[in-house]
Amino acid sequence: MEYLPQVKAKLHRAVSLIEQLKVEIDVHLHSENFFIEKDLVGTDTWQLTVRMRTQPPMELGVMVGEVIHDLRSSLDIALSSYLEIAFPNEFERLKPRVRNKIKFPVADTEASYLDTKWHANLGDDQLLQDLRTVQPFQNLQYAEADVDKEIYLSANPLHQLQQLWNKDKHRGINLVVGGLHMLMLGLDAGQESEWKLLDRQPWVDGSKAFLIRVKSESAVLDLNLTESFAIGLESDIRPLNIYPVVDKLKALYGHVEHCHWVLSRWFEYRTGENLQ
Repeated sequence: MEYLPQVKAKLHRAVSLIEQLKVEIDVHLHSENFFIEKDLVGTDTWQLTVRMRTQPPMELGVMVGEVIHDLRSSLDIALSSYLEIAFPNEFERLKPRVRNKIKFPVADTEASYLDTKWHANLGDDQLLQDLRTVQPFQNLQYAEADVDKEIYLSANPLHQLQQLWNKDKHRGINLVVGGLHMLMLGLDAGQESEWKLLDRQPWVDGSKAFLIRVKSESAVLDLNLTESFAIGLESDIRPLNIYPVVDKLKALYGHVEHCHWVLSRWFEYRTGENLQ
């Protein structure tokens, strides 16, 4: 049996968008998009303010949303299609509104996972056992206290995918120059610096990104800059706003591929058909 064409097309489209996004981001980052203001604030202290000239265009955030949608919907389509093929008679008897509720589960609690709506009572024990292994609530076994639960949930890629999908539906996704791979000041020997990241999102054009205090007795502060910035997601989901966005999307894609493998393994077990 040929692998589901719609699923294949969505995954290929996601890969294409990620590659296109990487090119667009590289162009933006190499456009001398930051500048530094220098102020003498004491007899031996300079304050450097790192500012961003412009934030990435909104179109890049739209592209990220398309990737997220393609990844999320590919899982829903795969599950619904596999259930239709594996249980043709039962699927045919389902009312349209029930069919439309079939979706790949992303459960933060075991109770929500055991709700039968996502598989319309067509899933067998093996399917429930297999998909349980990738669920966010599995991370909670490592949490030692209630305060840790959100931290462990947010570390799960499926949880991140679902959060981004919901964010894009209701508010849209924006990108910000929020990551700093490297910024070397090229200070002389004996000059010390103290850094402060201004984590105020969403950032706007000209906003402050970093404050740096440099101890120097020199009346003139010469800098020999070497920099490498990264564009990240404007997000209140902590593991997402510290990663370069292309790296994060590639990681999410890899996890979605794993979920498809789990689904296809169940389908082959259930039907005896080999997927190409």
